[in-house]
Formats: sequence, C-alpha cells, structure tokens
Amino acid sequence: MKIKFLGTGAADWNIKDRRDGEFFRRLSSALINDDLLIDPGPHIFDFCERENCPTLFENVTDIIVTHSHADHFCADTVKRLFNEKARRIWCNETVAEKLCGIAECNAVLAGDGFCAGKYSVTALKANHTPVMAGENTLLYNISDGKKSIFYGLDSAWLPYETWSALLKAPVDCMILDVTLGDAEGDYRIFEHNNIPMVDIMLQTARSQKALKEGGKAVGTHFSKYEHKCHEKLSERLEQLGMLAAYDGMEIEI
Repeated sequence: MKIKFLGTGAADWNIKDRRDGEFFRRLSSALINDDLLIDPGPHIFDFCERENCPTLFENVTDIIVTHSHADHFCADTVKRLFNEKARRIWCNETVAEKLCGIAECNAVLAGDGFCAGKYSVTALKANHTPVMAGENTLLYNISDGKKSIFYGLDSAWLPYETWSALLKAPVDCMILDVTLGDAEGDYRIFEHNNIPMVDIMLQTARSQKALKEGGKAVGTHFSKYEHKCHEKLSERLEQLGMLAAYDGMEIEI
C-alpha cells in the first residue's frame, strides 16, 4: 500500500506566489496506490504538469473528500476528472450539493463504512470548522485488507468517537494535521494541531496500540508562516518519531 503526497500545504500557500527554485507546497491532497484520490483540490493537475506525470489519475476509480474548504475541494477539478472517465466520489452532503449536475455522489456520514473500489473505508468525525453550519467534516480509515491508513486532515484533537474507532481498528500509518508548528496562543488550535498536540496524541496512539507497533506517523498540512524551513521541520518531527511530508513524497505502508 503506497501513498503519494500531491500537496502538503495549509490554505495559506498561494500558488501565485511560487518562484522557480524555491521550496513550495501545494494545497493538501494525496493518492493511494494509483486508484484512490483523497481531496480533489485546486492544485492536483499542477502537480501532474510540474512532475511530468500526465497520466497520474488515469487509474483512479474512487475519490474521497474530507470537507468543502477550498484548499481541499474544487468543483472544477472534479469536473475535469469526471470528463476524463467515470469515477465514484464519496463525500459529505455539503460537497454533494456543490457537485449537483457535475458528478453523481455517494454522501456519507461519520461512522459510515463503505467500499471504495478495493478499499474498505470508514468515515470518521473531524474536529474542524465547516464552511456551512451543520457540515459533516470527515476523516477516513482506509484499508486494503492487509494494511490500513488513518487520514486525519483537517482536525484538531481527535474527537472521542474517532479515537474509539481507531482503538477498534488500529492502523499501520497515521497521517495527521500539523498545521501550526510550535505556535502558542493561536486560536486555530481549536480546528488544527500544533506540534505539542500531535506529540501527545501520538504517544497515546502508540501506547494504546491504535497505531500498530512499527507503524508510521506522517505530518502534513503545514502552514506557510509556521513552517518556514522543511529541514528544520523534519528535524523537529523526527523527535516525535514522525515524518514530515513534502510534495511528491511517496511512502510504502
């Protein structure tokens, strides 16, 4: 089971500000193996163009969406993907409404389990501010029958319901929101994590075996202004036994 990071930045990364030769993060998105896309955001085709992989999404059969924020979901991106070939999309009701007339959606709620192609997926509750009141923002536990990945963007402290689900179905890899670095006194901790928050959650996940022994932990969704140097970020997260994702990084679970 492989995961490729197509974008690792939080919403404050502006692609118009990119300069050739400078380190840059696109908005967060990921591809599992070559057939399951997570978050069809506005930058995924830019990844294909810059990385010279025009057929990257050729085998994608299923798309899952965490929530409707513009850095994770772009209706034009979905339209282009569906113009290329028929696919299935799994999302909350708010996203489904935004895609009315563009794509036929499978609306899911936190706690729902479903099959996305060859993967068994459980939608889990996120701790994140929705675009619209009542939006059901989601995290996902994804399994191919042998390995499993918890995709935890965007969310601050994991809700108890989500923690309970992880205890019942431990994972081989936890991918967590690390938006805020070591920032203190930042109001965004109520919907995103800083590094000390992630440290506590990972210690607990490991001790309680929600993250399997030897399992990988990966941080992503990094704020431009809180993470100015990838090398220093990598060193900081290494202290937590965690990898710092970057655009184009691919890991085997």
